[in-house]
Amino acid sequence: FGPFPVIIGAGDDYNDITLLEAADIKVAMANAPQALLQMANLIAPPASEEGIIKGLTEAISEML
Repeated sequence: FGPFPVIIGAGDDYNDITLLEAADIKVAMANAPQALLQMANLIAPPASEEGIIKGLTEAISEML
Protein backbone atom coordinates (compact mmCIF):
# COMPACT_ATOMS: atom_id res chain seq x y z
CA PHE A 1 0.00 0.00 0.00
CA GLY A 2 1.17 3.46 -0.87
CA PRO A 3 1.81 6.40 1.39
CA PHE A 4 -0.64 7.21 4.13
CA PRO A 5 -3.51 7.76 4.51
CA VAL A 6 -4.74 4.24 3.86
CA ILE A 7 -8.46 3.63 4.14
CA ILE A 8 -9.50 0.45 5.93
CA GLY A 9 -13.13 -0.50 5.53
CA ALA A 10 -14.90 -3.23 7.46
CA GLY A 11 -18.37 -4.60 6.91
CA ASP A 12 -20.77 -7.43 7.52
CA ASP A 13 -23.80 -6.73 5.32
CA TYR A 14 -24.91 -5.42 1.94
CA ASN A 15 -25.07 -1.82 3.17
CA ASP A 16 -21.26 -1.94 3.52
CA ILE A 17 -20.52 -2.66 -0.15
CA THR A 18 -19.95 1.02 -1.02
CA LEU A 19 -17.64 1.40 1.97
CA LEU A 20 -15.55 -1.59 0.94
CA GLU A 21 -15.41 -0.37 -2.67
CA ALA A 22 -13.84 2.88 -1.45
CA ALA A 23 -11.38 1.21 0.94
CA ASP A 24 -7.77 0.31 0.20
CA ILE A 25 -7.96 -2.61 2.62
CA LYS A 26 -11.27 -4.43 2.74
CA VAL A 27 -12.20 -6.43 5.85
CA ALA A 28 -15.34 -8.58 5.85
CA MET A 29 -16.75 -10.34 8.88
CA ALA A 30 -16.95 -14.12 8.46
CA ASN A 31 -20.74 -14.02 8.69
CA ALA A 32 -21.04 -11.45 5.86
CA PRO A 33 -22.86 -12.24 2.62
CA GLN A 34 -20.82 -13.88 -0.12
CA ALA A 35 -20.64 -10.60 -2.08
CA LEU A 36 -18.63 -8.96 0.72
CA LEU A 37 -16.48 -12.02 1.33
CA GLN A 38 -15.45 -12.00 -2.33
CA MET A 39 -14.44 -8.32 -2.14
CA ALA A 40 -12.41 -8.70 1.04
CA ASN A 41 -8.63 -8.67 1.41
CA LEU A 42 -9.12 -10.03 4.91
CA ILE A 43 -11.88 -12.08 6.50
CA ALA A 44 -12.29 -11.50 10.22
CA PRO A 45 -14.32 -13.48 12.75
CA PRO A 46 -17.95 -12.44 13.22
CA ALA A 47 -18.73 -9.32 15.24
CA SER A 48 -19.99 -11.55 18.08
CA GLU A 49 -16.37 -12.77 18.43
CA GLU A 50 -14.85 -9.25 18.43
CA GLY A 51 -14.16 -9.63 14.72
CA ILE A 52 -13.83 -5.91 14.05
CA ILE A 53 -11.01 -5.58 16.57
CA LYS A 54 -9.22 -8.66 15.24
CA GLY A 55 -9.72 -7.65 11.61
CA LEU A 56 -8.46 -4.10 12.06
CA THR A 57 -5.49 -5.31 14.11
CA GLU A 58 -4.52 -7.73 11.34
CA ALA A 59 -4.99 -5.09 8.64
CA ILE A 60 -2.79 -2.60 10.47
CA SER A 61 -0.15 -5.26 11.18
CA GLU A 62 0.10 -6.03 7.47
CA MET A 63 0.74 -2.37 6.71
CA LEU A 64 3.68 -2.09 9.11
